[in-house]
Amino acid sequence: MKWAAAGALILLCCARREAPASPSPPPSPAVRERVALSVWQVRMLRSGGFAGGMRAFATGSDAANRRCAENAVSAARPETWARGYPDTSGMTDQFRYTLKLDADGKSYETSWSSGSIGMPADLIQLSQALVTCR
Repeated sequence: MKWAAAGALILLCCARREAPASPSPPPSPAVRERVALSVWQVRMLRSGGFAGGMRAFATGSDAANRRCAENAVSAARPETWARGYPDTSGMTDQFRYTLKLDADGKSYETSWSSGSIGMPADLIQLSQALVTCR
């Protein structure tokens, strides 16, 4: 009986303990939760094209048409935008865009043309949402 008790004690002492679960890593900057902005305004000017015209698009947190761009504004990561996205296509008669975002006291501005490449998805989404605002 003493040997059985000693064997059980050895098994209990030598049993492998489970490692505590490691904490999950923080989300990468690319996977950011949407932030509810309290005050924002976004404006975009489109100029050029074959006819050489200009058109302005705008909405803001206090505008009647704000719902068309709210999700795109809250998903935007303007701190990652380049100041401009150069045209690499060599096309003529392109549209030129300038977008300005003012959100909670910070201002961001970027520009691109129809032939620009490398624009981030959140900027494309925001500019497309802004065009749909009426």
